[in-house]
Amino acid sequence: MMGLINDECVAYRTVHWHLKKKFSPAYKVLHVSDIMPSASDYEVWDYAKRNDLVVVTQDKKFPDEDNVVRLNKKNLKQVERKLVALLIEC
Repeated sequence: MMGLINDECVAYRTVHWHLKKKFSPAYKVLHVSDIMPSASDYEVWDYAKRNDLVVVTQDKKFPDEDNVVRLNKKNLKQVERKLVALLIEC
């Protein structure tokens, strides 16, 4: 994967304060509100798949796919490790 796209369920500040600090500039770190604010979950997932991105979400209804990582406060370090593994894999 070449970067991350964060679903609207992920706080904008999480993206800019934490994920961008951790993964930029080596990888793209985007928030869905910056590029496709009214997109459905499927549209976000499809965009991510076509652009080689990992979807970061808190939405439990989001499709379970290889390029989707669920984020919550309890597993932030675990999510970081999974994201690093996915990004390095490519």
